[in-house]
Amino acid sequence: MNETQLKSIYRFGGWISLVVAVGFFLVGVLVAIDPAERLRGDTIYRAFAEQPTIPLAWRYIFVAIGILSVAVINALSRYVRRPGDEDWEGIVQFCTLTALAGTILSALDWMREIIGISLLAEAHVAGNLAAIAALKMDAHLSFDPHFLWKFGLLGFFYLLISLLAWRNHSLPRGLTAWGVLTGALLNLAMVFGITDTVIPIGEGQIAAMQIPAAIGGSICGPVFHCWLGLLLIRAGGGLSAQSAARQDPVHVH
Repeated sequence: MNETQLKSIYRFGGWISLVVAVGFFLVGVLVAIDPAERLRGDTIYRAFAEQPTIPLAWRYIFVAIGILSVAVINALSRYVRRPGDEDWEGIVQFCTLTALAGTILSALDWMREIIGISLLAEAHVAGNLAAIAALKMDAHLSFDPHFLWKFGLLGFFYLLISLLAWRNHSLPRGLTAWGVLTGALLNLAMVFGITDTVIPIGEGQIAAMQIPAAIGGSICGPVFHCWLGLLLIRAGGGLSAQSAARQDPVHVH
């Protein structure tokens, strides 16, 4: 891969990373003020029917983040590689491909939730009990019910890439630390999702998965992607012949 191509990948991935950072921040704000998120049971759907703008907005942002993250994953996985890292190439390619699949699956699953919750809200307003029962049953058939792809494999990518960057000094230490923390929180959310762990609060309870997911999405995500975006943009603008050595690994034919 030549220098011009790498510049384009870094610059595009960098700008998209900044957009993703803003998206995560907006999701955190919108979820916090979403009245439906403070409700439980069927009242959620009635609240959604009355005020759909906010709950739809943050879900659509998640769809956009899932699609746009493809560019960030591509740029980051290329940027951290250095000559001498070829022994990591097999696992790096594996976790990069699974992360790409995970982020696309995340976009599809959020789109599916938008359709499902919209139909449930309409059914509750109409009092269509048969439709409500059918839609609730269908809601359990998620593409990724235990968050293995959306959180686990995506978190594994951030963990591995950050560890590789730590090893070869291709990213600032602070950024690699944020990457490790982000990856760890995503994997913790996956574990809580698989085990269906809940935390009692007063007379109710919340899913334990929501805590690391919220911290990772509202705090770690914006910081990591903003820092990474600026770094990639700078790298794309000032790539030298020496830094063009960050090329695709040599493949044996």
